[in-house]
Amino acid sequence: MKSLRITLMVSVLCLGMATMGWSYTIVGGSYDGTNVGNVDTFLASTDSLSNSNPTTEEDWANTILNPGDTATFVFKDEEDIPYYGTDTTGVYAFNIVTLGIDYFLIKNATYWALFGNKAENDWGVFDTSFLPNGMNLPSSDYTISHVTQFTGENGTPDPIPEPATVLLLGLGLVGLATFGRKKLMN
Repeated sequence: MKSLRITLMVSVLCLGMATMGWSYTIVGGSYDGTNVGNVDTFLASTDSLSNSNPTTEEDWANTILNPGDTATFVFKDEEDIPYYGTDTTGVYAFNIVTLGIDYFLIKNATYWALFGNKAENDWGVFDTSFLPNGMNLPSSDYTISHVTQFTGENGTPDPIPEPATVLLLGLGLVGLATFGRKKLMN
């Protein structure tokens, strides 16, 4: 009976680990049902940059990053960037033009916000609870005016493990523990 309880506890733990890897999904619109990864890491925001040129934004990003990490400008998308609601309140995603970027900066009105890109590199995913109130996102009246994209040196965020892989690993460990326990009892 004790081994059954231990097996059940380990199974629940493994399932809990697997749910940490689930990604957000876009709800509605042309991308309905698209998995976009997890929320990207919010690093900083400001309203004090003198302009929106790539050099100014790159210099600011590099003052935020840890020593040894470097953001290098890659591309600036200056269209009004459409963003999409996800299956979680306050979490939104937009399509990133350049694949393989490590950091992105979103600009809206007079604010800039810098994020470390992780999980699905072709989607930027942000939680509005980290943004300053003046950014006014989400809103039908306010857009993301541009996205500046950077590659990084030593700054690539770790990918989120795939849920099925974590679950399979966990179940394998449960099986090994059960097998070992039974072998010890015989």
